[in-house]
Amino acid sequence: MRRRLAGLGGQFVALVAGVLVLAMFANTYIQFRYETTQQLASLKAQANSLAALLGEISIDSILTYDFVTLSDRLDDTISQRYVIYVALQNPNGKILSARYRPGTDADATYSALPSPALTDKEMDALFESDIYVREKVPIRFDDQILGNVVLGMDVQHVYKTAEGHLLWQIAISAGIAFGIGVALFMTFRRRILSRIRVLAHSADRMADFDLDQHVSVAGDDELSGLAKSFNHMAEELRRTISARDASSKALAKLNETLEERVSARSEALRSLNAKLSYQAMHDSLTGLPNRALIIDRLEQAIVHAHRVKTEVVVFLLDLDRFKIVNDTLGHPVGDQLLKEIAERLPGALREEDTVGRLGGDEFAVVLPGTDLEGANVVAEKLVAEVQRPIEIEGHSLAVDTSLGVAVYPTHGEDEATLMRCADIAMYEAKKGDGNISVYDPQSDHFSIHRMALMTDLRKAIENDRLFLVYQPLIDLQTGKIMGTEALARWQHEEEGFIPPDVFIEIAEGCDLIKPLTDWALRTAVIQAAEWQKQGLDIKTSVNLSVRNLLDSRLLKTFADLKSEYGVDGNRIKFEITESAIMSDPESVMEIFANSVFENVEYSIDDFGTGYSSLNYLKRLSVNEVKIDRSFVMDMAHDPEDAAIVAAIINLAHSLGLKVVAEGVESLEIAQQLKDLGCDRAQGYFYSKPVRAEEIPALTESIFPS
Repeated sequence: MRRRLAGLGGQFVALVAGVLVLAMFANTYIQFRYETTQQLASLKAQANSLAALLGEISIDSILTYDFVTLSDRLDDTISQRYVIYVALQNPNGKILSARYRPGTDADATYSALPSPALTDKEMDALFESDIYVREKVPIRFDDQILGNVVLGMDVQHVYKTAEGHLLWQIAISAGIAFGIGVALFMTFRRRILSRIRVLAHSADRMADFDLDQHVSVAGDDELSGLAKSFNHMAEELRRTISARDASSKALAKLNETLEERVSARSEALRSLNAKLSYQAMHDSLTGLPNRALIIDRLEQAIVHAHRVKTEVVVFLLDLDRFKIVNDTLGHPVGDQLLKEIAERLPGALREEDTVGRLGGDEFAVVLPGTDLEGANVVAEKLVAEVQRPIEIEGHSLAVDTSLGVAVYPTHGEDEATLMRCADIAMYEAKKGDGNISVYDPQSDHFSIHRMALMTDLRKAIENDRLFLVYQPLIDLQTGKIMGTEALARWQHEEEGFIPPDVFIEIAEGCDLIKPLTDWALRTAVIQAAEWQKQGLDIKTSVNLSVRNLLDSRLLKTFADLKSEYGVDGNRIKFEITESAIMSDPESVMEIFANSVFENVEYSIDDFGTGYSSLNYLKRLSVNEVKIDRSFVMDMAHDPEDAAIVAAIINLAHSLGLKVVAEGVESLEIAQQLKDLGCDRAQGYFYSKPVRAEEIPALTESIFPS
């Protein structure tokens, strides 16, 4: 009998263990496939969302040829976790711009590459690779496809993660199966089957609601404890049945209370949604419509104007001297000023007109059914409202405004074009004498020709087709050259000489100023090293913009150049405009203090045209200031200019700084500068900018001073 029970128990244990092992392994495999499928689907959805979002936010930049913003947004997208490549295509599939993170390690540090980072052939190879999740999302604007966003994400981590989970679950399953098998075998060996039958019989009776029975199992182990639990369960069931009616009533009351709470919560959610909808379409500071609502109102006005054959006028205006208020009195006062302006502007408009805040100190106005003549009347009212003095915290503030005007359909037939035209007109108003400017195509610098020059300039920088000329800097006491200023020049293959102010403005507008300055700095350092070898004691000045100053690569770039070409730091001088320094003086001081720039001199260019703080001038390690040519050129005939030059010279000398006068074009001015104590001068009176090979001969000359 014992052998029979042992045999039956052994067979039962083997059967249960076998089924358990198969079930666990099957469940592990199903979980592995489900986890892999879910993660791939999630990765694909994430790729689609990122691509769709990039396409949505890139529409304005594509329409306005804003490559700076497009480049920033590609950089933001490629920095997302698991994104390997992202590209913008035109409608024909041509790559416009791309970013690629080499390798498949999604946690690797991303380094931005020039756009496009890959050739079309290399990008096609990426698109066809089966180790990436690839999503291609069209960029739609109205019914037109502007291009596509192609985005790829690394899938290797999905399989690695799932495989790790699979091995872990297999190990756990094997251990569980082994443990259960051993436990079952040992339990059956202790001959528990008979006591289990007693418990099973009692369970059957309990299932028939025979709750008056008393289960008794010999022993003092788990089974006897289970018998006690059976008895306790029977008692609890009796209590439960007796309390069932009371519980049903309580449940009904609870359901009623729950319904009331759900109703109250739904009402709260409706109120919250209404509040969020308002916040999504209105500026949080002023309560005016924001950019999204302005664009929506403009679209509606254009549709109506098209239907009834009327016009729509768009104003863009910002506040002149608003930055001075912020910097002088603080942002809280600036915010209060914006609120006051926001309260005034609607008073000059009709009920059907819309005024909103686009951001910062920029506002927009939409005038449906208004022609240019009526728009001018409204514009003058708005300017008058802005110009009225404002009293804030005991300060009487006077600000002005520049207002640009664009008219549908004369200047454009869609909201993006009209907003762009109004923006251009606004900046023309800033440069002109009046406050109001109507869009003029002749002043639109964002033309096809300008775009072509942007492309050609990028190629010219990459292929070293620019060149430097050097304008001598004369010591007014000795008449000898003591330095030169490096100036970039561009001889276009087809259009000939492109003026520096033209291509530098283009470079600043399309984010080419950094590579342009890198090229100029490298070329100037190479030339300074050559003059150093020739024994010429002259410094070479290189101009830096605010973008270069705040570029974290500047320190390393200059250190590498000094090391590579063996040039002494005292052979290089950096010229920084006054406005560039004052844009972030603390950061500029930190950069100047770096040991990489040891022995390097600094000069403040165009001094007198900005708003320098004497406190910062004392703390900056500046060596000289350069008086802007606008004061120097007419000082012989204009007493006011002469007085300004004299004041700058005295101020600089009191701070221990040398003074350079730019734009010296006559002996009379040179002598006047020398009499005022000016230290150095440069201009066409001494020499035009010349090629590097002409400088050694000029160093032997003595110039009149």
